[in-house]
Amino acid sequence: MKGNTSGNSFYKMIENLFLTNKLVLFGRINVINSEQEQEVLELLEIHYNNESIGYPNIPPPFEKEAASWSSKILFHAAQLVMYREHSGETLESFFPTFTPPKSAAAIITADLSFRYLSSILKYLEQIDIEDELIPILKNILTEWHYSGLLSDNDLEVDDLELIISNNCLKNLYVDRIIKHKRNKIAQRKEVKQLVLTALGNYKNEFWKDFNEPI
Repeated sequence: MKGNTSGNSFYKMIENLFLTNKLVLFGRINVINSEQEQEVLELLEIHYNNESIGYPNIPPPFEKEAASWSSKILFHAAQLVMYREHSGETLESFFPTFTPPKSAAAIITADLSFRYLSSILKYLEQIDIEDELIPILKNILTEWHYSGLLSDNDLEVDDLELIISNNCLKNLYVDRIIKHKRNKIAQRKEVKQLVLTALGNYKNEFWKDFNEPI
């Protein structure tokens, strides 16, 4: 790993998440410079390559733009929970839209960071249900609903075509639906048979009441 990561609060937060699955902040910064970003990108790529060994089918390549964008979203969300000096439109400025075309690679790569957003969202809802950061995070988890499956959001998913068009993402998505019993999405016509096929002869063991009326 290049650079002096000991002074990179952004890097240390992401590294600690991967090591302990706990969100810890190592200082307060509002602006992430290019060197800090590059150090985190290298860490994310290593983690993606290691994790994707266990993915089904052929995993898509690591997507650097999605990795950079999503990790900064996560970092700013965590910072704003602890060090809030912003509100309203100013708060929105920390969460820019992802502008490149969304792809299976982008969705799976972004999940390295976005899988932790649901914990931040749950924490905020316990403290103040009217916190202005809550709808921002909900919108992100709805748009990036592979990660949103980990939340308690009632996801309104418009289109699953991109998900099911990639065999790796399709299987990861179905596995997550089953693991977290996301019945509303599982009943979608594009997904239902995929879920039943994945459950196979183990339906009673893993999801006994699946296929019953919602």
